[in-house]
Amino acid sequence: MEQQGAAENGMPFLKYKFGLGVLMILGTLLGIWFNGTIILLTIKHKFLRAPINYAVVNLSVADMGSIVIGLCPMTDANLHGYYFENKSFCIFQGFSVALFGLVALWSVVVCAVERYLVVCRPFKGIQFGKKHALLTLLFTWLWCIMWTLPPLFGWSSYDVEGIASNCALAWHREDWNSRSYHLSLFVWCFLLPLALILWSYGKLIYVLKQVSPQSNSTQRAETQVTKTVVIMILAFLLSWVPYAAFALTRVVNPEVIMGPQIQSIPMYMAKTGTVYNPVIYICLNKQVNLLVYLAVFQIKHGCFVVYLGRII
Repeated sequence: MEQQGAAENGMPFLKYKFGLGVLMILGTLLGIWFNGTIILLTIKHKFLRAPINYAVVNLSVADMGSIVIGLCPMTDANLHGYYFENKSFCIFQGFSVALFGLVALWSVVVCAVERYLVVCRPFKGIQFGKKHALLTLLFTWLWCIMWTLPPLFGWSSYDVEGIASNCALAWHREDWNSRSYHLSLFVWCFLLPLALILWSYGKLIYVLKQVSPQSNSTQRAETQVTKTVVIMILAFLLSWVPYAAFALTRVVNPEVIMGPQIQSIPMYMAKTGTVYNPVIYICLNKQVNLLVYLAVFQIKHGCFVVYLGRII
């Protein structure tokens, strides 16, 4: 089995895993802090529970799930240098991380589409509200569950990945049954979300350019939105393009040889979104900037109080 190549017990390989484990401790702590901040702020302050922010909270919940079920066991495995042997937990982790990862990805899409609908109002008679936000999130979870269940029933599978510190989709399988699933996943859960993000933000910028181009306030808003859009798109591409490129390469040319360390790079890049996604959506997105600009999060320990103020 190809994944057994990851089980080399040489000292350089173990040092590589240990170094990743140390870096992942920092990433895990930051991810828990940033995503936990969004969740706790939303619970504490009612005015933050606006429908437009539901997708942001959903993103943080999905990221927290990925951290608890994915990053924490991976960190422990890397630090101790052991490999997965429990098949049941491997399948559970592979399914859970895939589900939370897709939910996070589609939450980014929902944020983009919702902001287009709220700002541009293509449907004049419809006011975006709580019902629409909840239905959107329900659809997001059901859509992602629909794509993560098939490997449990034979259309592809979940297996040990990369340097054998975690389990994920069995990209290494060369049979057409698995390759067809991976190709379908690439189209419907990467190309389609990317197209929706580009279309939504493209239309948003276009509409802003049409409104009072001589107005200084409009020009400032347009500049801010453009900067936000560029950063969001780049963050999305940074997280998912390496992983999607790796997956597509294995589908198109399954005979290509990649070492376990090389295979692990796109996987870990996809995990970095759990850290910078909440930062981006708090600090740079005008629609959710209230999470930092208006809200105050207090951590009290005796006379010690920490305030989270506006970052940008």
